[in-house]
Amino acid sequence: MNNWDQIYGDLKRRSLIIFFILAAAGYFFMSRSFTIGIILGGIIIILNFRFLQSTIIKAFQPKSVDRKRKALLIAHSFLRLFFLGGIIFFLLKYDLVDPIGLAIGLSIIFFSIVSMGISSACKF
Repeated sequence: MNNWDQIYGDLKRRSLIIFFILAAAGYFFMSRSFTIGIILGGIIIILNFRFLQSTIIKAFQPKSVDRKRKALLIAHSFLRLFFLGGIIFFLLKYDLVDPIGLAIGLSIIFFSIVSMGISSACKF
């Protein structure tokens, strides 16, 4: 297991823990729309992070020197972002979620990276 596998595994664990804590807090203390925003935002960003990780691994494989392959990976990344934007637009346009709850859910990966940085700094 290399260093990235350990870091990625730690980020996944932290993200899921933060996701469940925020979803539970939203369920017990906030409105239904706010909680659904946290849950859908968390699911969206965790899946997006997973797909981004696999795209980056494909881009840096030795056999990916081919320009067509890199162009396909770039196009795939833009399509993923376009799809992500479409989902967020749909959720907000039809008022299916609270925008603040969605923003908090979409910040889960950020929270896990910050918590990982803080815990690493405390170890030193």
